Amino acid sequence: MFTTRVLLHAILWSLGLAALIGVWVVLTAANNQTADRMMGTLLLTGGCSTILLGVVSTMSRGQPGASARAAIGLATAVVAVEFILALALIWDVPTQFDISNTLFDQILAFIFALGATGMSGVVCIYGLSRPNMRAACGLGAVLSAVILVLWFIAIIKGPDNNSSWQWWEYGHNLFAMGTLSALCLVGQGQDRRHWRWIGVVAACIAYLLIVQRIRDDNWENLQTLRTIITIAILTAYANLALRAPLKPRQKWLAYACVIAAIVTSLPANLVLMDAAAHFDSQWSTHQRLAAAGAIVTSCGTLALAVVAALNRRALRHAVAIPQSQPIPQPAGVEIRAYQNSDRDAVIALWKSVFPGSPAHNDPSRDIDRKLAVQPELFLVAAIDGKPIGTAMAGDDGHRGCVYYVAVDPAHRRKGIATTLMRNVEATLAARGCIKLNLMVRPDNTAVVGFYESLGYKVEERVNMAKMLA
Repeated sequence: MFTTRVLLHAILWSLGLAALIGVWVVLTAANNQTADRMMGTLLLTGGCSTILLGVVSTMSRGQPGASARAAIGLATAVVAVEFILALALIWDVPTQFDISNTLFDQILAFIFALGATGMSGVVCIYGLSRPNMRAACGLGAVLSAVILVLWFIAIIKGPDNNSSWQWWEYGHNLFAMGTLSALCLVGQGQDRRHWRWIGVVAACIAYLLIVQRIRDDNWENLQTLRTIITIAILTAYANLALRAPLKPRQKWLAYACVIAAIVTSLPANLVLMDAAAHFDSQWSTHQRLAAAGAIVTSCGTLALAVVAALNRRALRHAVAIPQSQPIPQPAGVEIRAYQNSDRDAVIALWKSVFPGSPAHNDPSRDIDRKLAVQPELFLVAAIDGKPIGTAMAGDDGHRGCVYYVAVDPAHRRKGIATTLMRNVEATLAARGCIKLNLMVRPDNTAVVGFYESLGYKVEERVNMAKMLA
């Protein structure tokens, strides 16, 4: 991407220029203060460059979409503004222009506010490219802007204004409750967990109650508020835990973690309601139960994270799992998981191999949907990095299925389709799948012989379907 190359070159040149100027100033500085400021400038330049380099390298992998480009642009703007403001503080610009210490504090506060909301906005905008994160990241991006406005109002009012702290609190609490709402919305549109909206509503109600208490400066009788926040936390936790990539026999771990969290929340709230318990030298029954539940929940959550990580790693390398008979591997052909840079070539391949496909089989949308659910089962055959074959598989825990088995006509009769299907079978078998189903269109019966040569049989079934969207 041209913009990325220009940005990376600019980073390299700025680092080189900073190094040269830094060495010259340190060696020729008339006093230690100038040298110290130059060292601070070098550290600032290195820090900003490292942050920007990390963002660019992460978000420009493959073929970046519109959301990735927007995220990189926002990150560049945020880092640039942060750099200029921090540089002004290092070189004591406010003092040189006889500006009050209040403005110095306001600049420092704005650096914090812009850094926190700007980087969270960058992450949220980048996440918009993932269908399962679209609702959560869309909400996060909007809230990041709103929080920045609230904090900016607090900064403008100044530390001497009595209402300034209220605007800071509005922003802090919106960040907390907004995060809970966003976590509840992860996966929205990709599953039927409508109960997630309980957490979103609870977080919204909690924020409204918090705002009212901030305005009234009243922090007594918080039982109702704690209960509502607990509901939002538990809903967000359950939504994330149940989305962990687990094998069917591992699902119990996610449910056990959710149950443990719910059970722990009951004595924990009782402890919080009993203010005297904080000053009692002896642990109460509620405290002991809350502590025990917290230990079980935290250990279970860590175990869940480890199992999920192991499953992701196993699935990522599933195509390399050995079988009783070696999978035939045509010379020069690489079988790998789909990458973002493959999109244009894959879409062109499908349009060539599957002409006249129904309108609901839009290649671009089908790719996005697959990347949101079991993306590791989307395999590509490539020569010199260019996709020339595909196979899109799925596993619902009961049976496996495969679609979009396609090979470029110029590369057929080389065993590529056979290699793709064998790798699909190996990947599904590694997940515990015992049967693989596929469908053949009536106008493509010539391919039936190919599948029969791989051991597939025609089964007498009535295939029925219903469009849901």
